[in-house]
Amino acid sequence: MQRVAGDLAGAKATAEEMLENLDALSSHPPDKVVFAAALSQLYAAKGEKDPALNAAEQAIAALPNAKEGVTEPSLEQNLALIQTIFGENSRAISILTHLLQTSYW
Repeated sequence: MQRVAGDLAGAKATAEEMLENLDALSSHPPDKVVFAAALSQLYAAKGEKDPALNAAEQAIAALPNAKEGVTEPSLEQNLALIQTIFGENSRAISILTHLLQTSYW
């Protein structure tokens, strides 16, 4: 919210505070996927494009082989958000177009 309000320095400082704890949590099941997605948003708040995109993509890849009906689309939506933050709109639109045709249940 700080970033949306235009407080980029505040958003970066808040993200930095949260990063260490969340990074440690993101490596432990069963919540690994959820924490990896949150980690991607923290990196985005700090303006770190590559780590943000990598964490968002890793969250999707970390799902079990039998992908979950609600979780996978949510993680794809998160990836699209991160892509949008960094101006990769065409990639985000591709994901969102796919999600519009996907049942979450």
